[in-house]
Amino acid sequence: MQSPAKKRVTPLRSTSAMTNTIRLNYPQHVVSLTMLEAIEVLKSGPFGVFLTFNDPRTGALVQKLFPFFYRPHNTYGLKGRCFVSEWLGLPVYIPSDLSLFIEGQQDLNCQTRFLMQEGGFLCAGDYKNETFRLEFLTNIRVDTTFDTDFLELLSRSGHGHLATDVPPGRAGRGESATANRKNESVVS
Repeated sequence: MQSPAKKRVTPLRSTSAMTNTIRLNYPQHVVSLTMLEAIEVLKSGPFGVFLTFNDPRTGALVQKLFPFFYRPHNTYGLKGRCFVSEWLGLPVYIPSDLSLFIEGQQDLNCQTRFLMQEGGFLCAGDYKNETFRLEFLTNIRVDTTFDTDFLELLSRSGHGHLATDVPPGRAGRGESATANRKNESVVS
């Protein structure tokens, strides 16, 4: 008599890694929230996403933490609903679907996402459309400060105080870019 074949039991995948939570990175800590809780936090002010792309107007490499606001916009074409920011007048879009960020945070191989975008600009009196590749990280920064390159964008929304620049010789004082510009205009 043969022994009965042992039934092979495979353990179920751990569901803790596949939860519907998103990590928000604060300057000193990280918080995991449900999607609805995260939306409430993101609506409270600008949040940052690190972007990398070649500016189609100049060919210069741009690598910065960009400010975005939780106000998804409908766009036409393949972009769908997006968050919008700008780089010196060039609109930059990232998907507003937070599940894309959740998926990227859970899978180490997907933490960087790529998108093809089309940017329009004036060149020698003609309007040109150039396609460029945009790379973004799925980590979202909250309660952070941004480079002074975004001062105009943030000032239009009443968040200009978040654009800071520490000039040489004043390290550690944390004065805002607006105060520094006022000092420069008085001196000149």
